[in-house]
Amino acid sequence: MKQEKHINKPQTSDQHTKGFEQLHSRLSIPHARSVEEVWQELEPQLASPKVATVKMPVRRFYRLAIASMLVLLLGSTAVIRLYTKSIHSGGQTRAIRLPDGSVAYLNTQSKLTYYPLWWPFSRELRLTGEAYFQVKKGKRFSVRSLAGITTVMGTSFDIYARSDSYKVTCLSGRVKVKARKSNDQIILNPNNSAEIDVSGMISYHARIQARNSISWKQNFIFTNTPLKQVIENLEKRYNVQIDIKTNQNYFYSGTIPSRISIEEALNLICKPFGLTFVRKSNQIYQIL
Repeated sequence: MKQEKHINKPQTSDQHTKGFEQLHSRLSIPHARSVEEVWQELEPQLASPKVATVKMPVRRFYRLAIASMLVLLLGSTAVIRLYTKSIHSGGQTRAIRLPDGSVAYLNTQSKLTYYPLWWPFSRELRLTGEAYFQVKKGKRFSVRSLAGITTVMGTSFDIYARSDSYKVTCLSGRVKVKARKSNDQIILNPNNSAEIDVSGMISYHARIQARNSISWKQNFIFTNTPLKQVIENLEKRYNVQIDIKTNQNYFYSGTIPSRISIEEALNLICKPFGLTFVRKSNQIYQIL
């Protein structure tokens, strides 16, 4: 007896489609919300996205703030400390009122430099030339020059600081004079004066006529003064050049009024010594 062979017939396309639908129905995951509901929830988030923010630690913020304040403070202090004001008298005398009410009278061809913003902390000036000071009482008041330092509290005094010459005359109060080269120092009372030479040594003079040291404010008064120094004073006052072609070992005593011309002043100086002068140009004279 012959056995029957079972042959599987190929499935049709309709049968394939039906099979896929049955499989999809088994694998589908039920949704609790519809597509419309999900979209309504996502749409506001997409319309206004959140911006990410970075929070700085509190300690770091304070450190940066303090550092900024220190930089600003140091910068302001440097400006206050380093800002200077310089005054040059030129060919005339000038009166300068300082921030504390003290007054400096500058002789001709003199220069004064100070720190106006730092003045409440330190009353310190630099002088080249000659000046008479009337100082208000208060903190230490210092005048610095190449050869010496003069320090006072409240007083009046004259400083002559030109070339290699440095001389301080006290008119009232007390003055301390210190040589920068040797560090020697001396205290001056009224009608005392001190001179510092090129080596830094201090010489002291007592019982002098201190008012004569500021005669340049009105008149020149010279007492046994070397002719060379007299000529230097005239050169600065009148802004001229005076050449001496004769012996300079003369000492002059006399008064030269401040309002006279340079020719009249030279006549007063030359006459006692039998000297003459000639005018070489507008600003150059020669003593023979």
